[in-house]
Amino acid sequence: MNTYYTVQSKYTSSIINGIATHEMGHALGLDHSNSTSSVMFPYTFYSDGSLARTTTSPGSDDKAALASLYGHLAIAPQSDVSANPDVKSDNIVMLHPSWAVGYKDIQSLAKDADMIIEGTIEHSKLKKNAPDDFLSYKTEHTIQITDVLKGDRSFKHSSMSFNQLGGIDSYASVTYDTGTLLHKGDHVILFLRKDDNGEYSLINENDSIFFAGDLTKKEYKYLKNNEKFTKDQIQAKIK
Repeated sequence: MNTYYTVQSKYTSSIINGIATHEMGHALGLDHSNSTSSVMFPYTFYSDGSLARTTTSPGSDDKAALASLYGHLAIAPQSDVSANPDVKSDNIVMLHPSWAVGYKDIQSLAKDADMIIEGTIEHSKLKKNAPDDFLSYKTEHTIQITDVLKGDRSFKHSSMSFNQLGGIDSYASVTYDTGTLLHKGDHVILFLRKDDNGEYSLINENDSIFFAGDLTKKEYKYLKNNEKFTKDQIQAKIK
């Protein structure tokens, strides 16, 4: 658990028990759920302060998922990342982060973003502390910005860097179930937060990525839920 959050007074013993149950669910093999009535919902609170995960114990969907895992001896298929041509190692690591804060809509996400930019990924490099320190794997992307939808507009038509969780090298492929690793040439709209060190990162990974693929595409796919938006529709939601 991230004690930066859990020592706060709003984290009651019941909520902390729910977080522990959630993490135990991952240990047993459960993935995240989109249902707020599931203990595997990936957010604890919404940005307005309301409780996001409304249960502290396994629900019927969670129990059914466990039954499907342990009711037979078949081995679950490997994650799709194994088919990724960028994978150069047999060490395939899938991590399941749970976020302290979730967002009910794009408007509330935009409110918390320090920068919202449109651009194309130019190049990427992996940063890590040690080969087997998978939690330290981060990919630093450099993006050529074509437009600034929120934030310092002097960045328009220039390059900037931001961090994304996970990465791939000859030792391991580290991915996140709530993240889609970006690559050179990807055209995206991103919602970024600036940390105390002055570095920018995605807010909750896929929650902050609108993916067009390349410049010829008119629509952006929101990777959080696969909804499609035009740039004008996204801009209309940013206040």
